[in-house]
Amino acid sequence: MQDPLRLLSRILTKLYSIWVSLTYPFASRGHNLSIHHTADLSRLKAHRIKLGNSVQILKDVLVDVVAPPEEDGEPIVVIDENVSIGLRSQISAKYSIHVERDVIIGQSVLISDHSPAFEDRRLPNGAQGDSEGGRIRIGQGCWIGHGVAIVSTHGELVLGRHCVVAANTLVTRSFPPCSVIVGIPGRVIRQFDPATNKWVLGAINPAGDEPVKQRAKLQADRLSEGEPHDASSRESRMMTATTGNLVEQPPDQLSPMEDPLRLFPRILTKLYSIWVSLTYPFASRGHNLEIHYSCDLSRLKAHRIKLGNSVRILEDVLVDVLAPPEQNGEPIVVIDENVGIGPCGQISAKNCIHLERDIIIAQSALISDHRPAFEGGMPPNREQGDSEGGRVHIGQGSWIGRGAAIVCTRGELVLGRNCVVAANALVTRSFPPYSVIIGNPAGVIRRFDPERNAWVIGSARPTQTPDNNK
Repeated sequence: MQDPLRLLSRILTKLYSIWVSLTYPFASRGHNLSIHHTADLSRLKAHRIKLGNSVQILKDVLVDVVAPPEEDGEPIVVIDENVSIGLRSQISAKYSIHVERDVIIGQSVLISDHSPAFEDRRLPNGAQGDSEGGRIRIGQGCWIGHGVAIVSTHGELVLGRHCVVAANTLVTRSFPPCSVIVGIPGRVIRQFDPATNKWVLGAINPAGDEPVKQRAKLQADRLSEGEPHDASSRESRMMTATTGNLVEQPPDQLSPMEDPLRLFPRILTKLYSIWVSLTYPFASRGHNLEIHYSCDLSRLKAHRIKLGNSVRILEDVLVDVLAPPEQNGEPIVVIDENVGIGPCGQISAKNCIHLERDIIIAQSALISDHRPAFEGGMPPNREQGDSEGGRVHIGQGSWIGRGAAIVCTRGELVLGRNCVVAANALVTRSFPPYSVIIGNPAGVIRRFDPERNAWVIGSARPTQTPDNNK
């Protein structure tokens, strides 16, 4: 009684699961695997992956091992039995990610044991490699909500068993078992207390917690005073560890050792990129474009789009121009050279969105120079159209984290060069160059101050415009 067309996808997934189980040299694998045919796992690095029984990997999931294919060693990604990984989620492991049994991972989740390094203000963020990183362990029975980002930049990040992480939370530290975690950055709002066998509001403070409180008080004092933060030691450590290892790697070369089934989408993307380059009437376009065949670009509005050299637009990206197709004028979307836009990203332009060169935009990010008009009154919101909006300008070398939303409702929103926007941040105003931006709504937690030539905790207050780097 089901739609027979839906059976085709199920059959393809079943056949692909059998293919992967039989031909991929995993460190170990269980039985009854379900791996969607669009999931991205590298055969060359499968020997660093361990899968348990009844693991389910859904559509467009990426399991990435950041290690040379020829390097042997212990498994870097360990997924125990009965784990489910939701649509468009990403697991990126450099050292160790261990997901224990019975964990449910929702849609569009990021789990990474490293992050891009952004310690050297002289280099674009995309040219600074990865951070030192750490290790991640997600305890048995945890539930990870939609759009969550779990990122370990150093040490070990542990989620105790049966934790619940709310949608769009940013987790950067460990939490005890049975915690309900919410926010950017994540915090405990409710936790089960084994001593009383009851749920309690807020986090439980165990005995011997004084050092944690002292560190929190010290950090609060530094924030209030704007004390400079000496990052020289960490900066040198980052540079030593990441020399020659860029965040934005060129596309993998087609290798006869790779899974031949993975060659088809690459060939389709190559052909589609050539087709778009030759037939779409862009305002201007560079060479060496890579546009995934699943991207949504309107040929009728391509004359309002300008693309530079080596622009990469990955799966399911939407580049939307709200102007009527017959209207001529200056380009509304300008993407300079060497910009990468991650899967499921969206650029929606009514007035002007300008992305300068060397920008990296991660998965599921939104950049919009307008918002829906919801001024009240009788009409439903969907019938009220769009706001007047403004203009968005993102400076050279910036890095936009997974799930971030940059929305300009009026005026001009400017991010200075080499800014870092954390995962799931909501940016609605301008920020100066070299800012590390986090939160909903977003604020600066760290910024390089050129006058002091040092990193400052909290926001530095420049005397010039946000884009004084120019």
